[in-house]
Amino acid sequence: RYAWLKERLGFETVVPPQLCDRFQTWKSRMDVESITLLFASAYLDNPASMYGHTFLRLNQRRHGGGERLLDYTVNFAARTDTQSGILFAVLGLTGGYQGYFSTAPFYVKVQEYNNLQNRDLWEYTLNLTPEQLDRLIRHLWEMGTTSFDYYFLSENCSYQLLPLLDVADPSLHLADAMRSWVIPVDTVRLLRSRPGLVTEVRHRPSHLTQMLARRSMLRLHEIDAAQAIATGNGDQRFLALEGLPPEREAAVLDSAYEYVRYRHGFTWNQSDEAKRDERALLVRRSRLVGVSSAPLNLPESPALERAHGTSRMGGGVVLHHGKGLVELSLRAALHDLGAIDTGYIPDSQLEMGHLRLRYDLERRKAFVEGLTIIDIVSISPSDRWVRRPSWAVWLGLGQARELRCELENCLYGGLTFGRGISVASQLWSRETYYLLGEGEVSAGGVFHDRYRLGAGVTGGALIQVASPSRLRLDATYRRYPSGENHPLARWSVQHGFTFGSSIEWRVGFERRGSYREITTAVYAYF
Repeated sequence: RYAWLKERLGFETVVPPQLCDRFQTWKSRMDVESITLLFASAYLDNPASMYGHTFLRLNQRRHGGGERLLDYTVNFAARTDTQSGILFAVLGLTGGYQGYFSTAPFYVKVQEYNNLQNRDLWEYTLNLTPEQLDRLIRHLWEMGTTSFDYYFLSENCSYQLLPLLDVADPSLHLADAMRSWVIPVDTVRLLRSRPGLVTEVRHRPSHLTQMLARRSMLRLHEIDAAQAIATGNGDQRFLALEGLPPEREAAVLDSAYEYVRYRHGFTWNQSDEAKRDERALLVRRSRLVGVSSAPLNLPESPALERAHGTSRMGGGVVLHHGKGLVELSLRAALHDLGAIDTGYIPDSQLEMGHLRLRYDLERRKAFVEGLTIIDIVSISPSDRWVRRPSWAVWLGLGQARELRCELENCLYGGLTFGRGISVASQLWSRETYYLLGEGEVSAGGVFHDRYRLGAGVTGGALIQVASPSRLRLDATYRRYPSGENHPLARWSVQHGFTFGSSIEWRVGFERRGSYREITTAVYAYF
């Protein structure tokens, strides 16, 4: 503020300059030459990170490109006592937590995101002049221990970085351009939309990404050899390398080493077993003098820039037993299994704030078809090296059409949750098959005793028919031993066609007991 007033009023000729020794010492130590915004990919296993995360890195002049791990980062986050539970969600949505800016060495963030959480990082170097950098650094110092009410949907980790950049260059108007809700990937797109603001984009892949990339370069018998080496004991494990030429032996050992590190994790205190396994592989690899590791085939530009928008609206026509209905749909965020997943976690669904309204043309009556508060589906195909369960959770308002109720009288509120397995194949293009065991707790006037409690299974398939289209097959069966005892038997098929990254056309059929409907709809992403 002092620097701004001095610049505007020019009072340095009347008032002696006022210097802050602590600030000057801190600024000289930081010695910032540029700013990089970093985007950490989504992480569904943590509610606070399921939309991704952004933070800044202060690139110091004395550090080159290979020493950026020693630079400091600027992060905005809420201080919480827990990372899960209903209380965490309620306080996070209503501003019940305080958010603070903090700094930490970049290597700490790499350990957290790249290694522990297996999240890719994308780096966007920003084009700011020395004067703009000075303003941003002065503003960061002023922030100090200042706190802000933290809102998960709006004034969150990504939003609070935008005013910082607006201070550096007020002509950007980044904060003014955001909607009522702020999603990290949208802030990245906003920066990319400003001509000349982003000068360089770099990819820092997670350890998991690198491990799978190295494994993809092996033949099937070489993958078996790498697994045997990584999971075996003693020198006997290396018998799997017999007969391989030096280049292929190096590729197998490199892949096995990455797998060993993944299996043992990246904790600070490694076990003696982990140390022995790593040392044995490094010693064996060192014998291949002059044989370099093959470069990884990794993307040069982030797929999120080619992804569809995070919000969606649209409408369509529904045919139900000869009757016609019109449906309008508005979704705040983010992605569903029926859409092309370019730029999103493959085979995942994360919907929040999805409202569907229908209008009965014959009876001229409008009603709520459904309201999704949150709907998460994480399909993780079984893998020899990476074992993660598939799971799902849904909370919102739905329709119990299997009870043969009138259209607008079927509404209920419910919670479903499931866990299971999935497999992937490439028979046609790319297919994923999943099976989840599920539980349900629901309430509403449509049920006997106004509630139902039960369990069952949901299975389905996701088929990438061609690059612009996707087929989804889904079926559910549940029984309810408590409350409403009428079972749920439902199956559906849906085919979506994408035009560019902003328009999608879907057709589908659904059956619930004796209820049947055919739908066709067009959606626009923004």
